[in-house]
Amino acid sequence: MKSTALALFALLAVASRQASADCLNQGFLFEGLTSCTYESLLAAYTVKFNEPTVTCAGTTAEQDLWLKLGPATSLSAAQAYVTIKICPLAYDSRAYVPFYKAANKGTDYEFEKRYFDGKSIWNEQVETQYGPNGAGTPSYNLQDDSRAVQTFQNGAASTEQVEFPTSLSNFANCASNVAYCCFVTDRQANDGNGNCNSPYDSQCVDKDPGDNTDLCFVDHSRGIASTKVNSTGENIYSKDDDNNSDNAEGPIHCHGIAWGNDKYDFTSRYKGNN
Repeated sequence: MKSTALALFALLAVASRQASADCLNQGFLFEGLTSCTYESLLAAYTVKFNEPTVTCAGTTAEQDLWLKLGPATSLSAAQAYVTIKICPLAYDSRAYVPFYKAANKGTDYEFEKRYFDGKSIWNEQVETQYGPNGAGTPSYNLQDDSRAVQTFQNGAASTEQVEFPTSLSNFANCASNVAYCCFVTDRQANDGNGNCNSPYDSQCVDKDPGDNTDLCFVDHSRGIASTKVNSTGENIYSKDDDNNSDNAEGPIHCHGIAWGNDKYDFTSRYKGNN
């Protein structure tokens, strides 16, 4: 978290100039902090304070740090200073990895828009032995086609903040701090999540996903930006799938995320990673 450390360096340097009685009065670069809290800052500052080249008689690392945090006269004041003054600057200084790097399909978000609208090749195509790769050679293999996402997840997305794609109409106005995607077709065999099997051309045609959601109500007017169908209709599914009723929605598989109102809460800062 080098950018977080740089922010702490700047703020502590400014605070030092305001506190004439402190012992360590130069700026510091704290690298390797895993969180922005008073406790993590104090731990890093204590290491610096106890270095053999530092001589600070008659005080402790915490007392000396407090002089740079306001100066603070109580633990609660020191904690509040870190939370209100230091952490926001540290978080704001961190760059976000562009969301389009996950799919690696270009920088214009055209593919991402089609995917979240349910209209991309990843949504609709099913593996076949009779595709563009030639007869007898698999085409449209979902795992192969989307391998860039797994690479991204194991790489940048595991260490950096990923942009939340608010430029897409699908995520432009999430007033409830909730986003979710639902799938109504299984097109990946042998993953234990639906009834698609191999060989694909005979055993994975219009197959159902693993059913993990009870869909009760659909307001079609809320999906116009994605479906491009100007509909104000509604569907109510009053029955559960298990009774095979015509009033049930059928198998549907959904995943969603939720995040806090505080933009600096980790659930908010990392919602793009999810």
